[in-house]
Amino acid sequence: MSDITVNFAVYGAQTSNGARAEDVTQKLAAAIQANANVPINNNTFGDPAVGYGKHFAASVTINGVPHLYACGEGETIHVIGNFGPISF
Repeated sequence: MSDITVNFAVYGAQTSNGARAEDVTQKLAAAIQANANVPINNNTFGDPAVGYGKHFAASVTINGVPHLYACGEGETIHVIGNFGPISF
C-alpha cells in the first residue's frame, strides 16, 4: 500500500464578486482513500461558486515524492500510489 498525504487542495472560481474557493483537503483525502480516480466536480467537493466554472489545485505526496495537480471542473485526476500520478 502506498503512503499518500494530501498537503492541500482547493476548488473554486473567480467570480464577478471576487474569488470564491474552498479548502477541500479533507474531501480529497477521503476521495483518494475511496478510489484512485477522483472526479473534479461539485458532487465531490460542493459548489463554492454557483454558476461559475471551477478550477482545482492540489499538492499530494506519494511515497515521499511531491506531486501537483491542477485541472478544471469536469475532469478526473488519477492518483495511483504505486506508479505516481498518471494523467488528468
